[in-house]
Amino acid sequence: MEFGVPFVVEYPEFGELFEKLFFKRELDDWYKKKCREKYKLPTDIYRLQTKLPIKEIMVRGRVFPSVSVYIDLLEIKLGNEGAIIPSIQMRISKIIPVYRLIAGYKIEHNDLEAEVDLWGPPQTVDLMETVDQIHSIMQTNGNIALHDRYDLYDKICDWDQIPYSQPLGRTFTVEQAVFNDTLDLC
Repeated sequence: MEFGVPFVVEYPEFGELFEKLFFKRELDDWYKKKCREKYKLPTDIYRLQTKLPIKEIMVRGRVFPSVSVYIDLLEIKLGNEGAIIPSIQMRISKIIPVYRLIAGYKIEHNDLEAEVDLWGPPQTVDLMETVDQIHSIMQTNGNIALHDRYDLYDKICDWDQIPYSQPLGRTFTVEQAVFNDTLDLC
């Protein structure tokens, strides 16, 4: 990703796909088929469980343009008082080869009434290593990481330019195009 360059300029092939899919509505059947496809997470990500402290990998998919992946690492005990559970959440598009990855921590403590979720840059060596390995595997498999401050919110167009759609704000973004069923076809 090149900062400052809009996503559809950096990847004109996706801009052309978005035009056919969202503006001209030429690919409705293709879109429905992609949404129904079962997503297969690269097997190398599952293999990370043998060399990194990963407790669980869950893929939640349905008839939708994207899937969600949840990866929990082994918990870090806080004595008898609680635990910190490092985790990773990903959204992976079935429409184009892109994904979003965020890292965080779930904090459980006897003095807290509920769990606390914190999201941001990885702060432990294990989580940093796991994030780096996942990025490497995803990119080796031809996927592009979308930056959460730039690419996700890149404007594709104003909502009023998309026929037969329900606006979800003023501008239609890359995130809405690749992860959500904005066409309401799935």
